[in-house]
Amino acid sequence: EQVVLRVLGIKPDKKNQSYDYALPLGNSQLNYGATDAKLTYEAGTKLLRMCYADGLEKVIEADRMSIPAFAMINYYGVPVCTETLEEIKQQYLEKAEEVIVPWLKLFPNCNLASPQQVIECLKDKWGIEVIVKDKKTGKLKATSDNPSLTSYSLEIPEIDGLLFWRSLMTTVKYIDQYLNKVTNVRGLTVIRPNIRINADACTGRTNSSSPNMQNVPTQTPRRKALGLRPVRSAFKAPPGYKMIVCDLAASHSQLARQLSQDAKLIESLKS
Repeated sequence: EQVVLRVLGIKPDKKNQSYDYALPLGNSQLNYGATDAKLTYEAGTKLLRMCYADGLEKVIEADRMSIPAFAMINYYGVPVCTETLEEIKQQYLEKAEEVIVPWLKLFPNCNLASPQQVIECLKDKWGIEVIVKDKKTGKLKATSDNPSLTSYSLEIPEIDGLLFWRSLMTTVKYIDQYLNKVTNVRGLTVIRPNIRINADACTGRTNSSSPNMQNVPTQTPRRKALGLRPVRSAFKAPPGYKMIVCDLAASHSQLARQLSQDAKLIESLKS
């Protein structure tokens, strides 16, 4: 709807969108479906012509060819080894218990899940009070979020342990989400995310939810040095297949560069 409005200047009539299409279809529903298909085709054709005129054939083709892959992931799922995922989860939990020990020795009664208690500990022990503006209310408030404490973690081991503990526990939450969505498709153990094209943003980008498979936790140098296994190692191709990992690096930034011809953007993407 947003793409058609932006490209063609037409706002589609969506009054039949909520109709139960399991019921018999009248002329109104048939016309709605036909108009939807027609406008989508016209908008897509116009966009392609605009992109080809700017020499973006290869970028557009690569972006378009990725759509069937997303559809297959949505339907067939991503193959996963649950045993490996469980082992990684246990490894991260054990390391999290280890790195938080220095903090808990100082603050044995601190509820780590309570930002307010962490804020009080920081102020009482080190006089640290980070004040930021609340994005919703615009009012000033104290915070204990990771970006605000990163500079202090370089000098105070207990704060470093707290931030690393949070990082590990966030990964554990991701793993739990994956394990809760494990299913069986064609005899294979897989995770089936819900992948959709983010049409509202008018960029063609996709998003993944239930669970988020587009932002699987990455392996950091610190985790690697500690011998922690990467979460992505649990996603394995079934026997007789190979998993190919590829990425169209900065594709939308490249589109913006070529369409805008902004000198600073061009230079930044070249460097």
